[in-house]
Amino acid sequence: MLRKPSAVTAALSFMLVGFLCQFLFAGENEEAAIREVIEKETKFAFEHNFEEFSKTWVHEPYAVWTNVGNYYSTEYIGWDSIGAFFSNWFEQAKTPFTEEVIRKNLVCRIYGDGAWVTFDQYYKSDMEKNPEISPNREIRVLEKTNEGWKLACMESIDKNSYSDTERDLNHTGYILLDQNKVKEAIAVFNLNVKSNPGSSNVYDSLGEAYLKDGNKEMAIKNYEKSLEIEPDNDNEKMMIGKLKE
Repeated sequence: MLRKPSAVTAALSFMLVGFLCQFLFAGENEEAAIREVIEKETKFAFEHNFEEFSKTWVHEPYAVWTNVGNYYSTEYIGWDSIGAFFSNWFEQAKTPFTEEVIRKNLVCRIYGDGAWVTFDQYYKSDMEKNPEISPNREIRVLEKTNEGWKLACMESIDKNSYSDTERDLNHTGYILLDQNKVKEAIAVFNLNVKSNPGSSNVYDSLGEAYLKDGNKEMAIKNYEKSLEIEPDNDNEKMMIGKLKE
């Protein structure tokens, strides 16, 4: 014969269930907050909004930003270096980045006031061109401050092997632009155009370099070529319109 649980046992069981539910919901809320910070960091970087971008990072000397590809590796250590890089990049690039990001296989592990996050990241346009493309492997380390979760480390690993090195050449060109080596950047972007004449992005990058060099005519020519390849690119339409005013 089964005996009914005592009132004390029932109360303890009820409290335990309530505690477990609260614990689980708290974990879900923390993960949602972490995802939001990661999304905001990307959003504000694409918008070149340095003020809001900087709020997603800890301003500490141990912060790390790393981007690794087949033929390049870029690393900035400490918020001062990270902030200076992005502030300069946003100021020079000016035109917002409109690419759509897709994230899959996200894993989030929370350890007290720290969190480790990994996920696969794709650019939608790359997936449309090549459904078999490998994603970037992304790693984030966050810590919880008085202002909420903030990034302390970001690592992006490009796992693709590009026989035409389009992205690598493009990245190299922008590093040169960031260093104000405009003529050298134009030479690299021109090489990318010759290697990848069917890519709208290579003409866009070359147009940006010519614009920085003060050559409006060549900037328009390359923006128009980019638009010819990708007619629905609103960013190119906007740039061409501004330059022809």
